[in-house]
Amino acid sequence: CTVAVLLVCLFVYFLNMPLFARQAAAEEKVALAVYDLKGLNISEMDAAGITEFVRTALINTKYFNVIEKANMEKVLSETAFQQSGCTADECAVQIGKILNVRKMLVGSVQKTLGIYYISIRFVDVETAVSEFAKMAEAEDNRGLVAAANRIANDIVAECGGAAPNGGLKTGGDALLPAPAKEILPPLPPA
Repeated sequence: CTVAVLLVCLFVYFLNMPLFARQAAAEEKVALAVYDLKGLNISEMDAAGITEFVRTALINTKYFNVIEKANMEKVLSETAFQQSGCTADECAVQIGKILNVRKMLVGSVQKTLGIYYISIRFVDVETAVSEFAKMAEAEDNRGLVAAANRIANDIVAECGGAAPNGGLKTGGDALLPAPAKEILPPLPPA
């Protein structure tokens, strides 16, 4: 009788192994670093602030392990990585390897005729290939957090993921409820 019970237990255990493996794989998050977006027709400080909106939105998706900016700077300074004369695209793979991440987010933020455009590329560090690109726009500086949320939602959707609430909302603003003033003060009007 105990042999039969043991066989049933082993059968149930082996039957559920693929389920446990899928759960473990789902919990493993992709390491991602966000390189400072290049500012076009805006200051470097404003571009850094908008980069932080995007980084925060990505963290709040809970889909990636996003490397904190302070940690990125520390590791890059410890390795004496020289960024001078190298664009984000040229350095993305090098920086990604130094930071030991699988993916890098690079791009730009520009202001044209009063409208902000956030343009990003999702780069695979191992292959040095831009897997996809996304863009979001904001009518003015008050719409930048919503644009960052749309970018984050689009990235997660492109990677086959879903928002923590069980699915992405097409509006793009649903993932992050925090208003801009809670992250960084709003940019002055143009």
